[in-house]
Amino acid sequence: MNTRSLRAVSVVLLFAAPVMADDFDREDFGLRLSSSLTRLSTFPDVVARAGASAASTDLTSVNPAALDWDKLGGKPSREFYERTGYGISGQALDIRFQNDTEMFLTAQSFLFYRPPFGGVARFSFAQIRTNEKPIRGQPGNLDGLFFDYEVNAFRFEWGRRTGDERNPGRHAYGVSFAYSRSETDLSNPRMDRAVRGPIAVHFDKQLLTDVNRDSFSVRLGWQMDLGAQPAQAEFPVRLGAVVDYVYQLTRQEFHDQRFEVEGAPNAIVAERVSAGTRAQLPEASVARHTAHTVLLRGGGAWTLVPGKSALLAGTTLLLDCQWGWFRNQAVELQVHRVYAGFDFPIRPGLKISTGAVADARGNFSWAAGVDFKWVNVAEQDHYFGRSSIDALTASFAYQHDPFPEIGAEFGHSELWALALGFAF
Repeated sequence: MNTRSLRAVSVVLLFAAPVMADDFDREDFGLRLSSSLTRLSTFPDVVARAGASAASTDLTSVNPAALDWDKLGGKPSREFYERTGYGISGQALDIRFQNDTEMFLTAQSFLFYRPPFGGVARFSFAQIRTNEKPIRGQPGNLDGLFFDYEVNAFRFEWGRRTGDERNPGRHAYGVSFAYSRSETDLSNPRMDRAVRGPIAVHFDKQLLTDVNRDSFSVRLGWQMDLGAQPAQAEFPVRLGAVVDYVYQLTRQEFHDQRFEVEGAPNAIVAERVSAGTRAQLPEASVARHTAHTVLLRGGGAWTLVPGKSALLAGTTLLLDCQWGWFRNQAVELQVHRVYAGFDFPIRPGLKISTGAVADARGNFSWAAGVDFKWVNVAEQDHYFGRSSIDALTASFAYQHDPFPEIGAEFGHSELWALALGFAF
């Protein structure tokens, strides 16, 4: 590896310097839930690398600057982009937790290869639903409450590479804007409870609290090729950086537990039971507050070029480091993560990937997957017909324990991801 590559690795490792480790379950649950979702990508090929993709030139990268990188690449890429107008893809993720909670995520992406303002643009929609299972926690805190989570999100991304078709530039930049609306409900199961012998207490209202959150985010991305002629370098190196800022408006409503008391000798017993359970809250109390998130991610990608090793030619190593800061009206949370991933091409259009992510608190998660891509280079060679599909992609991935931040309430987790895409 040349001196420039070693210098880049040193910068990345310095960025990843860990902080004093402690337990996530001591932190605010809302911040931990938000933090866990920042690990997530809807694209299986990114999941297969455990999230490493800041310097990746794939369209699925978390870096919006990657959207336009290959458009000014080799001749096949240029011919493909010249005749291809748009692409569509769908992703489905199933996240299963140890406490039987399942989180279902679906996403739809619409890619425009030649928007009127240049570059490449993408519109994405995502939805998250859960199956409302009881979670575990500290006695008297969240233990035994039913958790229901729902998210609807929209994101617009745009990226552009400098230069032109004859002289592709060494830099690319991108930006994205996103909005999401989430609702979190915590409720008690409906039950009958015997109090003081023959007195039966019936819960009339199950919902304890529901949290509605509107999130507005902006992401800036940048990528750079370190070599003017990377194909002649021993290890072509790319660098990437991503900055996120998220502003959240939260409305949290607390609900009273109403009771019907049978056999109570007087109203005093009913009032005592109700007051002791509802913690002196009125029937409906509303709290409003704001939250802020800042995420900084830097990464590099190293590709082994043909001729150095026939077996490993085309293999790419990706390394990302991330720092995150989450703050609500009362407390804050910081995270430090290191992502590492490998792309190993088996044959043109087919690759397997693997990766892992670790944080400064000692949590570790690994992933693996496979990605297939068919691109029709010459229009007359259409396999599906002359005026049909220009490209087809399919990918599948698995990740073990991707959400350690909420492990205290949900236990270990497993993620399965599947995607299918077309270009026309």
